Amino acid sequence: MQRLTSSFATRTFARTAVAAPFATTAARFAPGDVPEPLRTEIADMIAQDRVVVFLTGTPQQPRCGFTVRMVDLLKQFQVEYSFVNILEDDDVCEGLKAYSDWPTYPQMYVDKELVGGYDLVKQMALDGSLVKLLKEKELL
Repeated sequence: MQRLTSSFATRTFARTAVAAPFATTAARFAPGDVPEPLRTEIADMIAQDRVVVFLTGTPQQPRCGFTVRMVDLLKQFQVEYSFVNILEDDDVCEGLKAYSDWPTYPQMYVDKELVGGYDLVKQMALDGSLVKLLKEKELL
């Protein structure tokens, strides 16, 4: 996992990365059936920072339009966050979908709780609830 700040300083989450294909097939894990070592690893990733975003690619090299838009939205609100490139590990990519019961990427977590994917976060930005959430959490 890497943390994105205004100076683009990064830190790496300790894990050996295994290349994953960009397009994934049917989910390998059903919601609630994520094996315990992977479940713990995902929970640890989510707990590494107050705002964690699971992206396809990186903020500097996004691999899909939704990642581009999520990064732009977070930049617009000047939110500091850590990110995980889910394309680096197929187990994390597929396991997180089941862990969160959310089928798409990117996924944004605030204080260990899933906020949603890009469409939901965008809607929250438009209706003011994203700013409200971030202010309540003292992230703005």
